Amino acid sequence: MRESLHPRRIATLCASLALTATLSACEDDDSVLFPGVSREVNEQLTVLHDSMTPFQDVESAIAAGYGVIVEHPTDGSRCLAHHDQGAMGFHYLNPDLADDAVAVSSPEALLYEPRSDGSLELVGAEYVVPFAVRSDTETPPVLFGREFSRNYTFNVWALHVWVLRDNPNGVFSDWNPTVSCEHADAVG
Repeated sequence: MRESLHPRRIATLCASLALTATLSACEDDDSVLFPGVSREVNEQLTVLHDSMTPFQDVESAIAAGYGVIVEHPTDGSRCLAHHDQGAMGFHYLNPDLADDAVAVSSPEALLYEPRSDGSLELVGAEYVVPFAVRSDTETPPVLFGREFSRNYTFNVWALHVWVLRDNPNGVFSDWNPTVSCEHADAVG
């Protein structure tokens, strides 16, 4: 004898099937990973995201050449924050990559947010081209279909990319309001 389904059970099953179909569609839709950018840029951002996996541990990043912690030239702070726009965190620079070439899977700097226990969490990347290599009067470098910005504080062309921490201002915004330097003093 077949069991009849109660209308509430039917509604629950339908909702479950709809959710499953939506999730399946999302897995095939790269635009869900990084909203607001093209499929091609999503693919490039995914390459960057995957290339950063080994650097979740800052010691691995240092061993790979990201051994220079960038300090602000006027106040000496190592964790870069803006009073009302958020932060960037600690920048671990690989000086061997700071030339005129930029490559998706090789950002010049990795961005880490300090945690209360003194550890660092990888949250993004920054691509830089020094003005000494490409003058600020030349055309800007381009990556991900975006022109780099002139950063006169550090005398570089710069492009921030938030692939490991959501940024409500956009994946390419300089500052991220979800990143904080609150625990910078805990980092040794």
